[in-house]
Amino acid sequence: MNYDFDLTEEKLLECINQNKLQRISKINNLLKLINILKRNTIISIDGDWGCGKTVFVKQIELINKLYLNNKINLISNQNLNNDIIKEFNDKHFIYYYNAWENDNHIDPLNSIIYKIINDFPREKAQTADGNIQIPLNFKAFMKTISKDLFDIDKVQSYDDLVKNIHTIEEQKKALNVLLDSIIPNGKKIIIIIDELDRCNPNYAVKVIETIKHFFDNKNLIFLVVSNNEQLAHTVSKFYGEKFDGYGYLNKIYDLIISLENVDVNKYLNNVLLIYNDSSYISVMIRELCNYYSFSMRQINRYLYTMDLLNDYFDSYDSFGNDLVLKYIFIPYCLALKINSGEKFNKFISGRDIEEFILVMKSKKEIQSIINRIKENDNVYKDKEIDDENYIRSIYDKYLNKNDTDYNIDTKKQKFLDIISMISNFSSI
Repeated sequence: MNYDFDLTEEKLLECINQNKLQRISKINNLLKLINILKRNTIISIDGDWGCGKTVFVKQIELINKLYLNNKINLISNQNLNNDIIKEFNDKHFIYYYNAWENDNHIDPLNSIIYKIINDFPREKAQTADGNIQIPLNFKAFMKTISKDLFDIDKVQSYDDLVKNIHTIEEQKKALNVLLDSIIPNGKKIIIIIDELDRCNPNYAVKVIETIKHFFDNKNLIFLVVSNNEQLAHTVSKFYGEKFDGYGYLNKIYDLIISLENVDVNKYLNNVLLIYNDSSYISVMIRELCNYYSFSMRQINRYLYTMDLLNDYFDSYDSFGNDLVLKYIFIPYCLALKINSGEKFNKFISGRDIEEFILVMKSKKEIQSIINRIKENDNVYKDKEIDDENYIRSIYDKYLNKNDTDYNIDTKKQKFLDIISMISNFSSI
């Protein structure tokens, strides 16, 4: 099963109407804020990797699209303020630009201009052969006001226009002429720049400086969607390790809107509609996701890998009655690997069990599972041993001490094979 959030219109609309990520109030507040902006503004949408930043801005993009296509009635969430939405959509067009998908381009100025021109509904016209051309009235207008900036007669398509704007000395002036000519009176363009923190440092910095220095038109608003901590590191890599990347970003942004991680239980139960029962594996998944405060992306990767491992167990009966491995050690190892590769390596090398003990003691639900497993363990069920020492003994048996018992040795090797698979599956 693929647990990644599906960004189809249907799924996004469902997310809006059911407020599955509990962010409708934040959408309301952001739209209200944008409605009162009077000048060119760069707003940062900041959050941890995998917290749902793209889903957040895609919901706003969909609201705008439905309104422009007279389908706003499809939105039924009563918590969305209709007056705010109407004002927002009357004033703005939205364009979504994935920087990571375009970081193979030489220059982001060219790339972003093309995105605006190619997608703008009012000005583009398409010929029978599929080429997008500049409308004649627009071409005449550009020729009148461009003077010696470029030879408009050589511009036969939007591609040509972009290339010419890109090569002239007065790029900024030509760009503002272009934007002023295609943006209707009383309207503004919102450009969403997403996945900037995943770009190579050279392109990421070029995008930032391009939107800051070239796109200063009063009718433009940028939403820069990124993990600012990571983006600051990217900037520092470009300018040098001692460069203050975070201070640089603070000079670029006018406003910073922070997105917190989603509620783990609500995400599992309301969005993914799974692991809401009291089985051993469901309890362990819920509690470990909560303990490590996993993001949406981390939860999705964790569940995907657990599905693979469960299918493996069911197909090959790898552990038989070794429930403590299947329901305790394996889920924990996977969660630890996603949280910290360093801690994971220490744990499986037999050098660190203390955090594991803390996690096992953190929730009574986990303690109850351990106690029930211990009661069914033929080796330990009649012995006076508490839960902590029981876990330590299993840890030693499989990860620390050599054992001459052939069955134990065989199961230990199978366990290490599973751990090896976890190492591959859980890379993020």
